[in-house]
Amino acid sequence: MSESLKPLLHELEGVISDDRELLLVKSLIIKFFNHNEKDYIEVPFEDFYKKITNKEIKAVNSIMKYVQNEGDISLSTLIAETGISRPVFISLLNKLKEHNIAEVTSRGAKGTHIKFLDSHLICGRPLEEKI
Repeated sequence: MSESLKPLLHELEGVISDDRELLLVKSLIIKFFNHNEKDYIEVPFEDFYKKITNKEIKAVNSIMKYVQNEGDISLSTLIAETGISRPVFISLLNKLKEHNIAEVTSRGAKGTHIKFLDSHLICGRPLEEKI
């Protein structure tokens, strides 16, 4: 995401009080400025959410701390900070790709590049753990 969008998206939080509306508006703005055809594909977020574990929810929330819409992460850093195992992160990344929730590209020593495609994750709002 362009750095110039961050102030606009932050400013919207003071204007739109409803969380769902805020999420929708932010995702539409990001999609408009990215203008990536893949962003317009409907993705079954509910199916993805049903298939992930609470550990994977914690893992995706830790990823979103570093990446708002698109960016690089270091699994080693995330593992050290969260205590979540590498297999959990790998499983999560595979599920993100399988459900077209995110594009995930390994960059070797440079880390892993993630681009979220689903509006539930684009705005960096943490996912709630299952009960």
